[in-house]
Amino acid sequence: MAQIPIETPAGAQAKVDAHETATDPHAGYLTQTEGDTRYAGVDLSGYTTDAELAAGLSGRQPLDSDLTAFAGLTPVNDDLPQRKAGAWTARTPAQVKADLALSYVDLSGTVPQSAIPAIAVTEYLGAVASQAAMLALVGQRGDWCTRTDLGTDWQLIADDPATLASWREMTYPASPVQSVSGRTGAVVLAKDDVGLDQVSNLAPSALPVSTAQAAYATSRAVALAIVLGG
Repeated sequence: MAQIPIETPAGAQAKVDAHETATDPHAGYLTQTEGDTRYAGVDLSGYTTDAELAAGLSGRQPLDSDLTAFAGLTPVNDDLPQRKAGAWTARTPAQVKADLALSYVDLSGTVPQSAIPAIAVTEYLGAVASQAAMLALVGQRGDWCTRTDLGTDWQLIADDPATLASWREMTYPASPVQSVSGRTGAVVLAKDDVGLDQVSNLAPSALPVSTAQAAYATSRAVALAIVLGG
């Protein structure tokens, strides 16, 4: 087995002294350019002023103050680090959403209710016979039902179907006929409704003959018999 050389105290001291007095004690490891490239990411040998050096390092490594500020953040669960007005700060997802002006963000994969039009799909909820039955229906804006007690249709115009103010009775064009012979609704007319109660519903051959008509007809018959009998 090879023996490991042991340095004498005087030899060791000489090497320590040489290391302390050397201009670049690590010249045997990396050259200046190699060290710049490894630790700064850029060759700094061409920079001669502090301004040139700062410009060369700009965008490659945050300033110590930035690192300190970033390390000093105290975010809670789901917070995100964000650069605001030249400083690092912890922001909630809602704040980041507002800053980015996003329209819809829903982590569950569904569209938020606020993004759905007020009347997206309408559904007929059926026929009910009272206001109480209508208010017990379950639906959304745009859904409608028929009130058999009123003979009209009602539509939901708000979110709470249990409130009467959420319902609106549909309107219909006004009918030009308001009544018939003073009657409304399903009207069935009789003769007396239109002044025909004194008129018989007979065929012409069965119509009665007045006294004057009978006398006239008799006189004409007598006269005709005289003429024919000579």
